[in-house]
Amino acid sequence: MLKARWHVGLLFILISISSLISGCTAEFQPLPVPTNTVQNTMIGVVGGAGITALFAPAMFIPAGALVGGIALGALGNYIDRNMTLEQKLTRQGVRVIRVGDNVRLFIPVDKFFFHDSQVINPKYYPVLNMIAFYLREFRKVTIKVAGYTDNRCTQKRNIPFSYLQADHVATYLWRCKVDARIIYAIGYGDKFPLANNTNPRGRGLNRRIVISFRVLHLVY
Repeated sequence: MLKARWHVGLLFILISISSLISGCTAEFQPLPVPTNTVQNTMIGVVGGAGITALFAPAMFIPAGALVGGIALGALGNYIDRNMTLEQKLTRQGVRVIRVGDNVRLFIPVDKFFFHDSQVINPKYYPVLNMIAFYLREFRKVTIKVAGYTDNRCTQKRNIPFSYLQADHVATYLWRCKVDARIIYAIGYGDKFPLANNTNPRGRGLNRRIVISFRVLHLVY
């Protein structure tokens, strides 16, 4: 009986944790990536229940799940608190590049906007709020928000389309009271591609919003 319970419990742990992890590492997330606290609490609940199932009667499984969830949830909360804002943005697909005084944030259009649209997906407002908070950490004069597309359409369509996407992001940041004298949008269409437009992955990388600014150093 104990041997049978061991095999059942172990199988339960492996299948459940595997499904949780694979669900959090998909290439394209329909929602912002869960925090470490949420992920570890989920895994802790499953793992705690499975381990309890190996050595205790069924009545103790909920208690094991609770203990496991609390323990790993606390670990996830600790990790969240100690992650830098740049690391948190990276988890949400936003690349942050700092070269000297120049800072650029690359936002994937396919995640933050509805498909082939200039309308921001409300599910990513929390990430834009995080970007606004990040921008407020620096002294700066201007913020440039540039939009880019792939080359599937003509520049006559791509330039105004990319401008409107950039303008909606710039307007959102302005409403978040980002500290800058000027926030302006510009659309480049399919100019300055990052990758090859001949394949879907390359086109996806080229569809982007880039927020750039220069850190201002005050002289007293």
